[in-house]
Amino acid sequence: MITHYKFRLRNVEAAFVILMLLLFTACDPPLNIQLENKGESTAIFKFYLNSESTHLENSLWDYNESSSDSIFYVVEQGAVEIVDLGIGNWSDYAINTFSQSLRILEIETDEQKVSYKTTEAIKKLLEENKRGLYWKTNIVLTVE
Repeated sequence: MITHYKFRLRNVEAAFVILMLLLFTACDPPLNIQLENKGESTAIFKFYLNSESTHLENSLWDYNESSSDSIFYVVEQGAVEIVDLGIGNWSDYAINTFSQSLRILEIETDEQKVSYKTTEAIKKLLEENKRGLYWKTNIVLTVE
């Protein structure tokens, strides 16, 4: 009977320690766009910035680092490129702001070229590819 009491006490202590770890852990998950190439040739992901957008300076892009109006990511066959955009999650506001900061989002391979030329098309693409358990912190764009 005493052994059973000690076992219960250990479970309560363990649950308390786990609860404290969860409460004091930072809640700022990394915000990413993951570019995957599952195709048979090199893929190029092209992000053309909308320099006229009032959202560009407030968007997730570090615009000061980009001196041009576009950012290209070349992803080799079978590779994955992670674009780190800081911390947070892909809320409706974040997707809307990010979409408005782009003029065109283009994905090109040797076989095909797909262009998203409107804010609504880009927004729909991003929303359809959000990933995450509770917080949607990752957008996965995949070339098949």
